[in-house]
Amino acid sequence: MSSVDESISLAITECKTTLPCEMSIGSESSPVITTEHHNSFVNGLAEMVTNFKARALLLEDEQESLLATLMNLREECDGPSPSIAGLGVGTVDFIDELTNSLMDVNLKVTTKRSNHEEKALFVDNKNHHSTSQ
Repeated sequence: MSSVDESISLAITECKTTLPCEMSIGSESSPVITTEHHNSFVNGLAEMVTNFKARALLLEDEQESLLATLMNLREECDGPSPSIAGLGVGTVDFIDELTNSLMDVNLKVTTKRSNHEEKALFVDNKNHHSTSQ
């Protein structure tokens, strides 16, 4: 399971355990919901939405980076490059399969990034590129 899947599962679990009485509003046996509890519930949801948006933006950016890397590698395979000499046709086919598989995933996020999110994404990309080299 990927760390994103684990984060989503954890967030759902946190929501269910933190806010159990919200599920039974209107029933005779439900506890009285205070304004403080309601505010806590709304704030928790706001945080979950913010975290989801950040993860989605990072996933979209990671997909774009992977696609660019695969396409660059594919171009190098087509040209006379001593750095990848001898990879063979099987490797080219495998790169094509990976590219097609990645393109099957539709992660286009149609949301505007705030300045804070742009800066965080830039820092994450900078860290990702420095560790992958």
